[in-house]
Amino acid sequence: MRSSHVASILVCLLAGVGTTHAESTAQAELQEYHSVPDWVKPPLQWAFVAESEGTLPSDALPLLKEPLPPEVAASIHNIVEDCYRAYIESNEGGGGYLPMARFYGPVFRLKTPDARILYAFTPHSRGYRTESQKWYYFLLFDPESRKATKNCPCVWVESMESTLLCRPFVHFFDVNLDGQTELVVQEIVRNGTMYDAAIYYYYHVTADMGLVPLLALEARVVDLYSDERGLIVRTLDRLGSNQLQVNVALEDPAGTPHHRELGTVILKAKDSTSPFEVVQKSIRVSRYADCLLTASGIEDRSFLKEGYRARRDEKKVTEGNEVSP
Repeated sequence: MRSSHVASILVCLLAGVGTTHAESTAQAELQEYHSVPDWVKPPLQWAFVAESEGTLPSDALPLLKEPLPPEVAASIHNIVEDCYRAYIESNEGGGGYLPMARFYGPVFRLKTPDARILYAFTPHSRGYRTESQKWYYFLLFDPESRKATKNCPCVWVESMESTLLCRPFVHFFDVNLDGQTELVVQEIVRNGTMYDAAIYYYYHVTADMGLVPLLALEARVVDLYSDERGLIVRTLDRLGSNQLQVNVALEDPAGTPHHRELGTVILKAKDSTSPFEVVQKSIRVSRYADCLLTASGIEDRSFLKEGYRARRDEKKVTEGNEVSP
């Protein structure tokens, strides 16, 4: 039965709290299941404020909070509705439905270098809290025009404690030299022991706060060829308008030398709102020819446009009650 399966998961989550408390809490969770979907939206009035620019707060509260603009609340409601719709479609019909209200997580306000306001929202994708693995949706808000992002990008964070994570988690950078800064969001991806990487997503910001993907850069990835699990590191040089050079190197503390240049990749985009594409590769170490731009196994063109999502989109599988955006 699905109900007993959900109960066992909840008891495991509450392990260490005390058997009696855990069982009673699990029972209370199960009582929230309805025979039909419950689409009632809770009010969204507040956002928790990050203490420093580009830093994503943890859920450790209390934090300062401020009123949430209704335009931002509307975008978040749309996100949760999409997650809840996917949850309903994946439901096998046994055990009932959690209410949509259970899928709402905290909203954070991140500090930015200009008048625009950046928000991060993490839904409770299973309908209950998951501490170590989260989706973060990002949206911008312009207080003057009252425009808010509608096509909110999301990134997967396997663990905020990953050694590959570098601060700031979010920043702004003019990657194509068009005079406007792009939103840059870092994603940590782990796929068993075969793939462990930090990926940077670059988004062009339109006048109505839309976010257009320009580039996914696998900035750091664990090198499986290295005996001591060195890192393949990629950095960007801006060569001119809409033209980049990706510098690829191996940082291996057990290797000789510790730093080894692997090659370069030249990228170009048609204009400031178009994604970057490969125009030239220079390979210095033939062993790394197939992973000069990415070690994910994804074709270069797809990875540059979508990052590791390109692989997720191939599978689109939901397990149990977990819903991937």
